[in-house]
Amino acid sequence: MSVITRRKVMTAIAAAPACAALPLATVPAKAGVYTPFEFPEYARTLWRRYIEAMVAHGDIQTKAEEAENEATFDISELERPWLVRGPHADFTPSRDSAGNVYRLTRTNCTGAMPNAEGNWTVLEYQPFSTRFPDRDYLGQCKTRWQPYAAANTADEALALSKAQGDKEWRSFCGKVGQIKRKRRVAALGREADAAWEAAKAISIEIAKAPCDSHAMIAVKLALKQVFDWPILLDLDDDARSGEIEDCALASIYRYTVAVDGFDPIAEWRNTPGV
Repeated sequence: MSVITRRKVMTAIAAAPACAALPLATVPAKAGVYTPFEFPEYARTLWRRYIEAMVAHGDIQTKAEEAENEATFDISELERPWLVRGPHADFTPSRDSAGNVYRLTRTNCTGAMPNAEGNWTVLEYQPFSTRFPDRDYLGQCKTRWQPYAAANTADEALALSKAQGDKEWRSFCGKVGQIKRKRRVAALGREADAAWEAAKAISIEIAKAPCDSHAMIAVKLALKQVFDWPILLDLDDDARSGEIEDCALASIYRYTVAVDGFDPIAEWRNTPGV
């Protein structure tokens, strides 16, 4: 699932084709779309579209994360399969009085060994991970020595253990898939990606729009604030050296807001869900 970041937007803007500002008279009017002759209102409309797209993305992103969390909980309730943990080598640490390890003793190198009844047993474990069970090989997993009475050699015991583990793993993965489909994890992830693409398209439209009004300048600066600055309007004029650029841009923003009367950042802050 997708998360909006400044890097993503700026990368997309940089990759977009260059668009030179056209003379006002050469820009054709389209049905239902403001022309640059009405650009102040166009800037306001564009910013409202952007806020609506961001709210929509936030809503679906929240649903996708909730579905992922619910699926993770349901999966954690499943019985994990037992997988063969050999052949391997176990090392038993020897510690001094201070608890420091000074020697590792190699204790088992086959993963299979006979028990007191003469049956071959195989060391098996239950992985924590559902995607990379082999990475739990050395983790603090549940382990057991499982006997295989039909095995006559260590290799036969390991083969039987592996076959049984593969069968249990396929069954486990099938149950995981059912849970994810029930919770719509993949579908909600795709919807979140689509909502992000819609918001990104509007942000690119804002970035490429000509600065034909103070409202559009304010919108462009507000877009930068959304992805870059933590708080734009709260910067004061007594800036430290590292804040000079921010204060300069903040002063431009305050001027455009005063001239046009449109404050996109205030509209952003006052919109629930962003």
